Amino acid sequence: MAIKILSVDDELDLEILLTQYFRRKIKKGEYEFHFAHNGLEALQMLLAMPDFDVILSDINMPEMNGFQVLERMNKFQWIKEIPVLMISSEEKRDTIERAYIFGAQDYIRRPFDAFIVRRRVENILNLYENQKRLKQMISEQIYEKEANSNLLIDILSQVVEFRNSENREHIIHIRTITELLLHRLIQKTDQYQLSETDIAMIMTASALHDIGKINI
Repeated sequence: MAIKILSVDDELDLEILLTQYFRRKIKKGEYEFHFAHNGLEALQMLLAMPDFDVILSDINMPEMNGFQVLERMNKFQWIKEIPVLMISSEEKRDTIERAYIFGAQDYIRRPFDAFIVRRRVENILNLYENQKRLKQMISEQIYEKEANSNLLIDILSQVVEFRNSENREHIIHIRTITELLLHRLIQKTDQYQLSETDIAMIMTASALHDIGKINI
């Protein structure tokens, strides 16, 4: 699948540079470039196709500038998924700081060097790809633990019901009530420093409170 890159610039020099410098990757279908000539046009493209892998944006543009684009991206939570590299001739420190505060991942000064633009784009893409891979691994591990925990509780509830004539929903209710109480507890006081991992562990332990009835 091609990497989708959105270039936002009212001048054509960046568009020409990108199409020339990445022409091999474009021909191979590795990169797919889209071009907007102001911030408003870029926002419309994001609304229609919010799956860009990286955005290169100028700051000073007509209709909507680069900072306004970043504001909209923050509003729609796109900034968390799509890295933005700001490209501008502005050298003032407060301008650069503002770009980073608004969520830009990098800042490239004009006149830019084609090699530097290429390397920074590739570095950002590699960084975000590694982050996505790490998030996926963590999500899979959490899902696996939850699945195993739920399976254990389900088996236990069936055994308790079989040996004790108690409704099997009892264990599930205890686990649910424990979760609600613990979350309410940490809202009421900071005396107990309970993480979500701690809460999950206590919930599982609460579901085991009737395990002695199996032997009885």
